[in-house]
Amino acid sequence: MYGSGLVIYKVNTNFEGNNTGVYPRPETEVIINSELIVYRPDMTPTKFEKDGNFHAAYNNLEQSFFSADVGRTAFTPNTNPYPFLTNGTKINDIFITNISSAGETISFDFSRTGVSVASVSLDKTSISVRLGEADQTLTPTILPVNAQNGSVTWTTSNNRVATVSAEGVVSFVGVGTCTITVTTTDGNKTATCSVTVAEPPAYPVIAIADEYPAGVIVPLRVIGAGADKLTIFKVNGVEVTDFSPIWASLYEIEASSADGKIKITTYVNVK
Repeated sequence: MYGSGLVIYKVNTNFEGNNTGVYPRPETEVIINSELIVYRPDMTPTKFEKDGNFHAAYNNLEQSFFSADVGRTAFTPNTNPYPFLTNGTKINDIFITNISSAGETISFDFSRTGVSVASVSLDKTSISVRLGEADQTLTPTILPVNAQNGSVTWTTSNNRVATVSAEGVVSFVGVGTCTITVTTTDGNKTATCSVTVAEPPAYPVIAIADEYPAGVIVPLRVIGAGADKLTIFKVNGVEVTDFSPIWASLYEIEASSADGKIKITTYVNVK
């Protein structure tokens, strides 16, 4: 396997056969009999495609191990990656912390219980968009990483400007400003993100950022006057419904009318 370090693996004894076998799922996939409970950021659970082979977009071995050498020194319900089962159920009683560098041996602390929450922060402290742009997701970071209860609640100061779901997904519904607040269940620690929603442009614009990391899935949409006429999207000349780049590159994104008479283009850099 690529690299070295701590690999967390759990065998599901409810399945028959060895841990490399597969069993069929309804028409679309087959999956490992055992359950790999390492979650890779922005990926789905480890799985085989229908042809019986791993798909690179879902299974990145470079991200499946932990050590201080690669900057992954904790594995808890509050980290990303975090532990969960192949059926999507998050595991809330595994706390692996202080993972050392990998050598002939590797050390770490393990517990089935955590400690009290000390703080929470958000990956974004401000958002500025134009009305009509796609939802954005706020990601909270709970400290310490081995906090027992990492659950949070979300609120908005003005639901006529932006709403927020229980998962931290912010939707922009009106022009104005508001504040999104996340609050921890344990200790009522808070963090905020200010939101500004401006008027849509007076001309059609593809609502997408200039830069993204590989592996994202971004819905494609046009905002502004005449946006409803531009319904066909292409990435590097191939018709698509969303932008989901796998490789680092510069991508051309085009939006056009059904008859092809109206067309706008933008470029996105993927690192």
